[in-house]
Amino acid sequence: LVLALTQGSGARTTTLATAVVAVALLQVFVKHERSAPRPLLDLRLLRISPVALGLLANTGVVMLLAGESFLFPFYFEHTRGLAPDRVGLLLAIFPALSIVLSPLAGRLVDRLGARLMLAGASAALVAASALLVGFSTARPLAFEVATLVVLGGGLAVFFTANPTVVLGNAPVGAEGVTSALNSFSTSLGSM
Repeated sequence: LVLALTQGSGARTTTLATAVVAVALLQVFVKHERSAPRPLLDLRLLRISPVALGLLANTGVVMLLAGESFLFPFYFEHTRGLAPDRVGLLLAIFPALSIVLSPLAGRLVDRLGARLMLAGASAALVAASALLVGFSTARPLAFEVATLVVLGGGLAVFFTANPTVVLGNAPVGAEGVTSALNSFSTSLGSM
């Protein structure tokens, strides 16, 4: 499936065949895991709403981040006409905010609760995504910098609070598998 997603373009026969084989093998895997006395991946974890929704949200937010990380350099350099060093400084907003805000977000998650912080982070990400529509050379660059700050802050809090919610709802003894699923959802979102 990863091969079909990353190498495929259009409706080429090999891409379609690879995708069909991947879906068939996924069905075989799911059927086997459901009937196995000790499954490699306990699919019942996905019936726990906070776990399943947290994994889905993680995939979506990573997709958002991956798309923006891909498009922003082109936008700032080709549309805005900024020099590569200036583009690099703008893109450094995300990691800089992560370095500063993640430890603070961790403390706030412990104090206020992960769900409340996750709701705030999600609201910031939705707001920043809506503001992205307003990117235009007719607007001052400060608008885009402010949007990047809101987006970076939302990402820093989200990536602190979401794993707390996901892993906090994992059954005792399934924390390792749940953590692996969280990592998988990150990889899936970045494809």
